[in-house]
Amino acid sequence: MLTWTTPTHEDDEFWRENAKKLENKDKKIIKALLAILKKNDQEHAVLAIACNDLAQYMKYVENGRKVVTDLGGKAPIMQLMTHQDADVKFRALIAVQRLVSHSWTTV
Repeated sequence: MLTWTTPTHEDDEFWRENAKKLENKDKKIIKALLAILKKNDQEHAVLAIACNDLAQYMKYVENGRKVVTDLGGKAPIMQLMTHQDADVKFRALIAVQRLVSHSWTTV
């Protein structure tokens, strides 16, 4: 269950130290987050958090964009940019931004 009550979802230090761990066990956590987005019948907060966590992962893992794309994440994230909930739209937009942009600085 994903909830905003866990402060780690938006803690840069946490993501800097742990983002790469999402790839453990054959990328099980990344696949689970993408499954939530593909199902798209979750509570709005759950969809927003899944988008947020994928965006954070892509921010701190050099090949994160490629991993998410290769696992079929681009389309479901982009579809959520038209979601009725404003927070889901916002978090999906940030995730898409991470998918399509290239950072010229290292984190």
